[in-house]
Amino acid sequence: MSTALSELLQIVVNDLCGQLSSTIFSTLLSYGRTPLGRLAQNCDLAPRLVKSGLSALIQQSLAFHYTDPKDDITYYEADWKSAYAVLRSAKALKLIEQRFGIKARGLVTTIHNLGHAPVKELAEAVGKKQVALATSGGARTNGDVLDNGEIGNDGNNDKSDATIKSIQEFHATLYELNRAGYLVTISAYNFQPPADFDVEAELTIAAKPGSSLKGKQAKALFAHDLASLKRKRRDGEDDSSVVTVTSSKKVRTNGDLTNGVNGDHHVSGEPEIYHRLDDTTTVRLSHEKTNVALRSHHLVHLAARHLGETTSKVYDALLQVLEQKIRRCYDELGELDEDDTSYEGEAVASSEDVLDLLPPKMDLSPGISKTARQPNGVDGDGDITMEITQIQDLSQPSSDPKVRLIQVERHLRLLLADPREFVFWAGTGGGGQWMVDFPKLSKYLLQQEIEDQIITRLGSQHVRIVRILNEHGRLDEKLLSHYAMIKVKDLRPLLQELHKLGFVETQEVPKDNSRQPNRSLFLWAYEKDHVKEHLLNFTYKCMSRILQRLKAEKDQNKWLIEKASRTDVVGNEDRFLTPSERQMLKAWRAKEAKFLAQMERQDDIVAVLRDFLPDTTP
Repeated sequence: MSTALSELLQIVVNDLCGQLSSTIFSTLLSYGRTPLGRLAQNCDLAPRLVKSGLSALIQQSLAFHYTDPKDDITYYEADWKSAYAVLRSAKALKLIEQRFGIKARGLVTTIHNLGHAPVKELAEAVGKKQVALATSGGARTNGDVLDNGEIGNDGNNDKSDATIKSIQEFHATLYELNRAGYLVTISAYNFQPPADFDVEAELTIAAKPGSSLKGKQAKALFAHDLASLKRKRRDGEDDSSVVTVTSSKKVRTNGDLTNGVNGDHHVSGEPEIYHRLDDTTTVRLSHEKTNVALRSHHLVHLAARHLGETTSKVYDALLQVLEQKIRRCYDELGELDEDDTSYEGEAVASSEDVLDLLPPKMDLSPGISKTARQPNGVDGDGDITMEITQIQDLSQPSSDPKVRLIQVERHLRLLLADPREFVFWAGTGGGGQWMVDFPKLSKYLLQQEIEDQIITRLGSQHVRIVRILNEHGRLDEKLLSHYAMIKVKDLRPLLQELHKLGFVETQEVPKDNSRQPNRSLFLWAYEKDHVKEHLLNFTYKCMSRILQRLKAEKDQNKWLIEKASRTDVVGNEDRFLTPSERQMLKAWRAKEAKFLAQMERQDDIVAVLRDFLPDTTP
């Protein structure tokens, strides 16, 4: 792990769990898998304090732990991916609110604050939150601030609409989020260090009869069974008590929440069946699913740049349909086999599914041609049959489902015809079936991000050189000058600037054993993986500096922030704050918003460079 990433994660854990847990986490990053005694020695802390800090890290899913059954020693290891995901939690909450509503966001916020929790304890936490809301009359309490640290001053910030009011609504929301993949069920296997997880799975498969057979087929079968077992344990499919979904009857109640306050009163005696997770099931926020949604967001933004807003909204609906079948951007355990019982197949979406997800009143006419290609029949490609009695003007808004389906298909064909190949055709069912080559598009996003960085720092001529090297591979100055149509004397300064910032590399190829400079070829090369790692480290450093600067600014205004967050001041700033204090508070909120916006931009860069594709760095 790079020093820049380690420094960034230490700052994040310090803000989340405190200095003690941050010290322990930093030590785990430095030393790796460590038992308690050695960890206390490395931290120079008492074992009692180390246990206290570890409990906070484990609760927030920031540390792995595994007890060896042979010597009964527990080993601990830092989970750096979960630690970085804390920085992305605000984006995850925003995405959930956009797709599932503000109540789902409130529920996920509670889960995020708890780290992970059984369904029963989560229901109790939601019930206590409603008691506090009922007691305060719906007003925000101390510590309830808006996004980016904004503090309301109108006194009308009622949170009652964002609060789950019945146990049925709680279970329905929880089940919906779990089914969509944004909440995942976890077991003891999810807390094991990766090495122990792999070893235990290998021992389990090796203990099966016939696993000691030799030969290519036996090895292939062993690898297949091992990957299948790892996948089931990782995804919470190994223990039936973890993934059990039960049905219950909705009976007449008087206050459905655990605390019995302000619950919905169901006076109808008719039973209603609804789905819910078992009370013993432990859930947490899925960081992998958040990455899938972020990838869709970047692809939609790319489509909007090249094809327009309406087509990008259709593409957004298509990606959301596909997201229902995708758990993560890539599987570290490899692709599923077709004969695997857990195989879900390639993600396919039909035009009808896309249309169902679009708002009924959305105007689909912008950006497409005026008339349908073939009335009363099959179009020229033979993939869609539409019964249209007359030529339809597709450039005008329409509420006819058949016309709207043709409009959706036209937008999807625009995405298909684009050189970036946002989609590709997969069949005729449902008005046309469509698929997305996510690895190819993710590679395009990666290359575009690198080129954007080069343009920002150097210029367009430097991007030309990088594109040539990316297409042709290693080249000497003369051949590169020929392809770029730039004189060698003008090319050398450009190459030196690219080399100084780490975007290109040089390789010496001697013509003989003398290795004299005049008897050697010097080739210029563009290594995408090396450039990606260089940009990642640079971005990590930027994020660390932003957080440090934000903390320093916050410490300078600590007295004002604490005063403004008091219960009696929230919503009554005009009454309790002087004009100068209100002006200072406004300036602080604006400054904090800029810092947080810059953090989001840096995180977008990290997502494109690191999270959409598997790491191929040797």
